Amino acid sequence: MIKNILLSFDPLIWGTVSDWTTVFVTGLTGYLIYATLKSQIRVQNLQQDVTAFAAYSHKQSILPVFTFEKPIVTTKIERSKIIFTEIICDAILANNIAKNVKYSVLPSQLQSDNNFNQDEYGAYLAAGSPFQIRWQHEIDILSRSDSKYSYSITFACMLYFEDIDGNKYKQECSVSVTNKQSTLVAYRPLPFE
Repeated sequence: MIKNILLSFDPLIWGTVSDWTTVFVTGLTGYLIYATLKSQIRVQNLQQDVTAFAAYSHKQSILPVFTFEKPIVTTKIERSKIIFTEIICDAILANNIAKNVKYSVLPSQLQSDNNFNQDEYGAYLAAGSPFQIRWQHEIDILSRSDSKYSYSITFACMLYFEDIDGNKYKQECSVSVTNKQSTLVAYRPLPFE
């Protein structure tokens, strides 16, 4: 009976044990190579995530942030109809280094970029460095419907600067000026192209 079974498995037709072992090992090797490549792809994706997080952390660590002091407003009346206002606002670099610092001031009711004061402060500012943002504005009282010496206007002051790596940012502060007081609201720097 065993002889009949062995005769039915002719090595010329079915191959030997070593042939079958070779087929099995080749299949197992292919599967292991596939599993290894799949694992490497997962590790590369994790490394890309870690690299992106490290780049973001570095960018945040060198981000220059400006703080602003309450504005000083000087007002005078000329010819009983025009209030001439000069606004001075101290900006202080709170941390890191900023370069190519520029600013512009735009009254909130103006929509054109051609109607602003612009000045460039300098190439580099170190942490703790103050500088003054100053601008002037005239208000024609007679053309306004409110009381004779009452006025209110809001300015958007934009700082444009770069960090030490050359990433460009803008930081806005809103300055509201009335005949009684002035207020300032500063925002976080945002990437700028």
